[in-house]
Amino acid sequence: MSGKVGRPGKGPRKPIMVRTPVDLHADLDRAWRAAGYACLNDYVVDVLAAAHGRKVKPPAQSEQATLPLAETAAA
Repeated sequence: MSGKVGRPGKGPRKPIMVRTPVDLHADLDRAWRAAGYACLNDYVVDVLAAAHGRKVKPPAQSEQATLPLAETAAA
């Protein structure tokens, strides 16, 4: 074990900020959840990469268990 806490890194990244129309954001929010992504950012990166004929290497799967936060927050 490396001793590092948290999910594995995804490699070098450059941040960008994109403002979406509210109705488009709602569609994106539904889409990433329905597709089983961990977050909106991962979904958007994959959609952009596909639009440019590229594939993003998925991050290594963590052996760390995840907490059901969405279920807890909804309760």
